[in-house]
Amino acid sequence: MNHTVACGDTLELIKQVPLGSIDLLVTSPPYWAKRVYNGEGEIGSEETPEAYVKRLAVFFDTLRPYLKPTANVFINVGDTYFGSGAGAWNKYVDENGDITQVQKDRKEKYFTTKPLQPKIKQNGRLYQNKQLLLIPARFAIEMQEHGWILRDDIIWHKPNRIPASVTDRFNNMYEHVYHFVMQKQYFFDLDAVKILGANGRMKNPGDIWSINTQPLNGTHTATFPEKLIPSAS
Repeated sequence: MNHTVACGDTLELIKQVPLGSIDLLVTSPPYWAKRVYNGEGEIGSEETPEAYVKRLAVFFDTLRPYLKPTANVFINVGDTYFGSGAGAWNKYVDENGDITQVQKDRKEKYFTTKPLQPKIKQNGRLYQNKQLLLIPARFAIEMQEHGWILRDDIIWHKPNRIPASVTDRFNNMYEHVYHFVMQKQYFFDLDAVKILGANGRMKNPGDIWSINTQPLNGTHTATFPEKLIPSAS
């Protein structure tokens, strides 16, 4: 088997792939308002969570013609809280509202010197500080509205998750990995991913995967672990 690594805009690179040729797609698109990678207009920079999930669904619709009808698609999507990070960034601004040297020094790590969430007026409902936005669930429902079939809502449990400094909620220890297909009959080799059970017999591994996060020696600050790929494939 030949392995090819291609870097670039997915919507441009995919044009080099024959139509109806992909068996498996495993990916993790940029989360909403979490990172700045290439600048304005990129996925994750939308003005609202609603616009983000709609754009993501359209993105995967664009890839759909390149998938085999029996293909499997696994998508890891993270969540966030409304107003998340605003207070943390404000502490790096001096009394005149200017960015301090401390914040400038953090630019290389976080790729930005401004809070990432767009300014959205609080409405006392979805848009209010500390509200968990349920972006993964909204994305999954949007994909269903686009005709995708959701087969699994897999919980990626992170045993080595760094404890959060919050004191008014529990520490988040997981993310969602959604398993989509395009038709009711599709390829799925359960035997290839079975695990040894307590009774010594092979069993279905279930939809909770405990996999440690994995750091990368590079500039990308939001990679997912290599072990997550074999679990999906």
